[in-house]
Amino acid sequence: MTTSLCSKFPSLRPGAFSPLLKTCCNKIRQNTEDVQDNVTSCSSKIQQIQQNCSNKCRKEMMKLHDGLCLLGDTLGTVGAATMIAKTATDANALSTLNKLSSLETACGIAMGASSCVDVAALGVQLFTGAMFYEVDAQTGNFVLQTKTVQLEDGTQRVVPSRVLRSPLCIAGKITRLASKAIGSVVFADELKLVSLGKRAATLGGVASCLSAVSSACCAADDAVDIVSLVRSPTGDLSTEELSERRQTLRMKFFALLCNLVDLVTEGVCLCLSFVPALLGSHALLIVGIFLLLSAVFNFVRDFVGF
Repeated sequence: MTTSLCSKFPSLRPGAFSPLLKTCCNKIRQNTEDVQDNVTSCSSKIQQIQQNCSNKCRKEMMKLHDGLCLLGDTLGTVGAATMIAKTATDANALSTLNKLSSLETACGIAMGASSCVDVAALGVQLFTGAMFYEVDAQTGNFVLQTKTVQLEDGTQRVVPSRVLRSPLCIAGKITRLASKAIGSVVFADELKLVSLGKRAATLGGVASCLSAVSSACCAADDAVDIVSLVRSPTGDLSTEELSERRQTLRMKFFALLCNLVDLVTEGVCLCLSFVPALLGSHALLIVGIFLLLSAVFNFVRDFVGF
């Protein structure tokens, strides 16, 4: 029967299938390779798009954070000056006191709103890795350095690696985010958006403590950098490198001064909140002076770009 079918239909002979099968296999193999190439190309393009989006987010959020810091410093300066002016105004000048109180309240609301937006900006930096690795502010790319790794076969290979921030710097940034986030909740309570009751004062104290911890971490990080720079040898440095080293030292010293002033200011504010008797009858004046110093120093640092 098989013989008769093959004799009637020559294309069904076993040898006749070989060219057809070979052609089909070649086409399947070629299509598979094309699909693999397309998948690889699409995956590479998707990764490139994700990287570009991450870089863009980091760049824009860092710019937004810097702008909000400058705005907060300006509002803090005006608010602190208003607080000092209120303490120096005669109690009988009700009209002047009301105007100063309105200005102080407006500055407080504006600072609270900018702090809420800053929480979002810092949150994006946290989730995109900008809080953990050094970032180029101009492009949003991670700063890379080369390091040598040893492979399994014993050979060594030079690969690019992200520059990790110091533990103190990371701790300072994360505690600053936590402080601003808790402060935003307290601000929402002040606007009657949520009701915290007696917990509002406790949360406010926690936010101030976290802010103080952040300032302490940043101050310690600046001190470590200063000691490292001072102890580093300078014999082989060129004139340009020496000039850059001096500029870095000036920046670090000023940043250390700002963080120390912030730390003392947070301590004074905590004393006013929980033990106002320690500051005496001039408590508001003392707090206003420290707030003004902190705002002015931070304004100079943020404006100059330290």
